[in-house]
Amino acid sequence: MWHDIETTEDFLNFGVVAKTAATFIKESGENPISIGVSGNWGVGKTSLVRMIRLEIENSGDRSYCFIDFNAWLYQGYDDARMALLQIVADFLLEKTKENQTLFQKAKAFCRRINLLRIFRSVVPAVAGCASGYALSGNAGGAIMGAINGAVGTPPGDIAQQATQATEKLVDLYDGVKNGISPEHVASLPQEIQKIRDEFESLLHDLKIKLVVIVDDLDRCLPDTAISTLEAMRLLLFMKNTAFIIAADENMIRKAVSAHFEGTVLSDELITNYFDKLIQVPISVPCLGISEIRAYLMMLLAQDYLSQEIITPDEYKSVKSHIEEKLKSSWNTAITGKELEVAWGDKSQQAEIAMGIRIADELAPLLAASDKILGNPRLIKRFLNEIKIRQAIARTQGMNINWAQLVKLQLFLRCAPSKAIDFMQQQLLDSNDGKLAFLKNIETELTNNFTYKAPDACWEDSFIEKWTMLQPSLGDVDLRPLFHLRKDSIGITVSYSPLSSDAQALFEEIRLAQKWDRSFVDKVKNLGKEESSRIFTYLLREIEKGAWDANSINKIIGVADICVELRGKALLLLEQIPPAKITAGHASIVSRHNWANVILAKWKDFSGLKDTAQKTIEQNLKTRN
Repeated sequence: MWHDIETTEDFLNFGVVAKTAATFIKESGENPISIGVSGNWGVGKTSLVRMIRLEIENSGDRSYCFIDFNAWLYQGYDDARMALLQIVADFLLEKTKENQTLFQKAKAFCRRINLLRIFRSVVPAVAGCASGYALSGNAGGAIMGAINGAVGTPPGDIAQQATQATEKLVDLYDGVKNGISPEHVASLPQEIQKIRDEFESLLHDLKIKLVVIVDDLDRCLPDTAISTLEAMRLLLFMKNTAFIIAADENMIRKAVSAHFEGTVLSDELITNYFDKLIQVPISVPCLGISEIRAYLMMLLAQDYLSQEIITPDEYKSVKSHIEEKLKSSWNTAITGKELEVAWGDKSQQAEIAMGIRIADELAPLLAASDKILGNPRLIKRFLNEIKIRQAIARTQGMNINWAQLVKLQLFLRCAPSKAIDFMQQQLLDSNDGKLAFLKNIETELTNNFTYKAPDACWEDSFIEKWTMLQPSLGDVDLRPLFHLRKDSIGITVSYSPLSSDAQALFEEIRLAQKWDRSFVDKVKNLGKEESSRIFTYLLREIEKGAWDANSINKIIGVADICVELRGKALLLLEQIPPAKITAGHASIVSRHNWANVILAKWKDFSGLKDTAQKTIEQNLKTRN
């Protein structure tokens, strides 16, 4: 599996951008700088930010200190604005603990942060008290609530908690008593300026440049995102500071618009709100076909390494070669031939040769599909879906061709829904799981004829390119591949209307407590076409979650009468979740020679109930 988390391994040619951003920060010296890393969900913003940090850390300059702040973590639990300020205050306390003079300055800074928290919550109440009202009722409760919120629950044992809490309460009490008055309220801007002055002074005395990394803003609700931006604004553009903000700029624009709902804001004003915070805007580079091809190859190389198909040294060699080629991908395309060169003699090994071909052929489609558009996270998830299906196949003893699975999964992931429905219906109507219309398309393309869509829903540029991919699927029984889908029961979704007689019989069967022998002649009298439709309708009922033995018995009953439906019934039996299989299921299946072949497959399912396992084994012994 490929983990869906940020990384500092550069599979996307982000290194050049990371070095450039790190250089900007280092060249800014004592001057403040703010960098915005923008891009859509999943394009690699966090990974790029981590690479920027790594570039600075690897420079050997120990004057740079880093704070990571993820606003999303605080959403719903704390005021993101105060959370960021508190994290900065805690950092300064930790950094100055060896110097008593600076430690006292840091404590004074923390006190002002705590007082600012009280200002936000209880200034109206305190101002009322200062005007002569008693400190009771709602006013007293508001003050105590704010103090409680500012103090929090300190970590450590009870004695330590009591000491820390007492110290904070004393500080806060002094602030309420001496620091907050009608005059003090009026000087809130001066208080904010003092916070800024003390912050800048501490960084100067510590001889450090503080780099604050703010991530996942675009995951936050509008109020949380704006609160974080306002906290940043309080500390922004101070000497010896650098802010790196990773967010989808479009999401931030929407957050600004939502936050100021009811106020008429032009697009220009919304743009200015964010632009005033950002000095250096950086967009995560879009992936071209060459970058996607290289990315796919490196992900597959990681998998080969984990399976010990290649050695760590071979992995490093391939990675180094591809990374070097990525640096000039703007000028020279990375082709399948280039990937073969990267692997050297290993390119002839079966698994690697297949991987090279798949990376080469899939890259253009993954770049063009509007379901993926070259998004690295979606590409990784696409490969993970295939890995999951591989694992399921191995568990069930299914011999699945990996290249065929990749091609079908690509179609199911990226093709229009109507085109998928068309394929499912054609599969449902086939007796052997092979798609004759797909075979015709592949044959015509092999003979250099133009692509002809079998239906209007297949008139799609993506599908046309997909049909040209290797391997061909026209001669392949696709039922096992469809079976591996989480929603593989979906191949039974499409169905035709029933005649009045068929509708009446379907309702009779559906409502019956069990399969009745009287249904046999009734089904036969309807004929194959109507019987097949009833079968499909019964499958639809099972699709709603009715995996009970009675429902399965009805399906088998119809298939008993209509031989051509037995393959579809077997496919359904393979799809029953192991936890849902009961001794009753096994008994029903064992009574039908054409169906009891499924018992051997059920026997190997993990997660079976003990009673079901015993019944299956007993029936298998009886058959033998």
